[in-house]
Amino acid sequence: MAKIDVNLDDVEEFEPLPTAQYLCRITKAEKVVASTGADMISCECEVAEGEHEGRVLFFNTMLKTKKGKVNYYLRRLIEALGIEWTAKGFATEDMMGAEFVANVEPPDPGQRFNKVTDYLPPS
Repeated sequence: MAKIDVNLDDVEEFEPLPTAQYLCRITKAEKVVASTGADMISCECEVAEGEHEGRVLFFNTMLKTKKGKVNYYLRRLIEALGIEWTAKGFATEDMMGAEFVANVEPPDPGQRFNKVTDYLPPS
């Protein structure tokens, strides 16, 4: 058995980011299946500048709506990242390292993590 040598009394408390818009860089993007069975892209990004540089945000974007149409927010994200797509779609690896401005809001009651509510192109 492994012994983990860390002092758990010396833990930095987690604080959500203040509500604002942040320049972010995608560090992970993968197609996954939601608990509902729907396909989505699960993303991890980090704040790329300013006081909160290096902080990490997570968000998911559904590929299609319940009616089977392409999700509006997926298109907003891909456009904000400046990624080209064809009628057959796009590659998630093209998202890696791409920057966008994330509109970040506080967590919902009972949640710990911020919400990314919109995606904008960098200035």
